[in-house]
Amino acid sequence: NTVCNVCNTVRSVRSDTGCSVCNAGCRRGKGGDENGDSLRSFSTLLQGLGEALHSLHRFRCQEAIDAVKTLHLNEQRSAFCEDLVARCHFEMQNYEETVRSYGRCCVQHRFFRSFGFEYFSTALWQLGDRLELGNLSRQVLEWGRSRPRAWCVLGN
Repeated sequence: NTVCNVCNTVRSVRSDTGCSVCNAGCRRGKGGDENGDSLRSFSTLLQGLGEALHSLHRFRCQEAIDAVKTLHLNEQRSAFCEDLVARCHFEMQNYEETVRSYGRCCVQHRFFRSFGFEYFSTALWQLGDRLELGNLSRQVLEWGRSRPRAWCVLGN
């Protein structure tokens, strides 16, 4: 039997294949070395984030979204991952999904203010949503007039 490090699914697969449920590495048996398990989980997380970011930088946006979906749900809901997925939708010119993703990220991660406001505002501009773009501009100016991203939002 093989037990997944992340989702604790018991499977009868080889230990080097990975979990088919959460796509993480698996360990043999029920016990296991806690330090080794933590290290494998962390390396799996870094690998997934690295693959997603590398795919985005190569403009293979669907691959990047798929790489994020292989991560644990807690990591998928992080501000970094939600920003990355929203940026992928922006690069694929899916502006409606971009606005939904950035809007959700803005609400859930209010204090994480370094995410892609310039992409969010450009998507709003592409959709012609002047009211929401004005609200975003006001909000970004309240957070900091000296930030270059604030002026990108105002420019749109």
